[in-house]
Amino acid sequence: MRNAKLQAIVLFLTLTACTPIQLDKWESMTNVKLPQETKQALERLPDTPATMLNGVTIQPDGTVSYPQPDPSWKCVQWFQMSLDAGWTINEWPKLGRILYRESRCNVDSFNRSDPNGGSRGLGQVNGYWCQKNKYNPSGFLQAKGVLQTCEDLFQPFTNLRAMRVIFDYGVARHGRGWGPWGG
Repeated sequence: MRNAKLQAIVLFLTLTACTPIQLDKWESMTNVKLPQETKQALERLPDTPATMLNGVTIQPDGTVSYPQPDPSWKCVQWFQMSLDAGWTINEWPKLGRILYRESRCNVDSFNRSDPNGGSRGLGQVNGYWCQKNKYNPSGFLQAKGVLQTCEDLFQPFTNLRAMRVIFDYGVARHGRGWGPWGG
C-alpha cells in the first residue's frame, strides 16, 4: 500500500498538468500506459511543461526538450546520446568522467591487453560481457538484447546502452553499478 502511494505521488509530480499530447508522448517514451481516469484527471489541470526524472521536458504541444550539459563536463559530445541510452542527467557527470578516463571519448578505442577478450568503445566494455561463457551461453549483452557481437560495442549508442545494462546489473546484484569501471 505504501509503495503504491509513493508511486502515485512520483507519477503525479512527474506528470502534473499534462495535455493529452504530453501524456501520449510520455507513455511512448516510458512504455507505461496510464489508466484512463488518471489521464483524465491530469488533463483537467492547467497546461504546463512536464519534466521527467532524467531532465527531459515535454511541452504542452508535445515537443520534447533535453537538458543542456555543462560545457566543462568531460565527453560532453555524448551527453544527449547517453540520455537516449537510459542514463540520467544526475548520472552524467560521473559517466562523462568515466568515458574520458576509459577512452578519451573515442568510440574506436580498443584495449587488446584486457585479459577478458579486450575492452571496446567509449566505456571500454570488457569482452566478458559480450562473449559466450558458462553463465551466459549466448553472452550477457546478447541475452539482454543489447547487441549481436562484441564488435557492436564500437557503436556509441550500443556502448552506452551496454554500460547502462551492466550498471543496472551491478546495482541489482551488488548494490552498486559503477563497479566494472572501478567505482
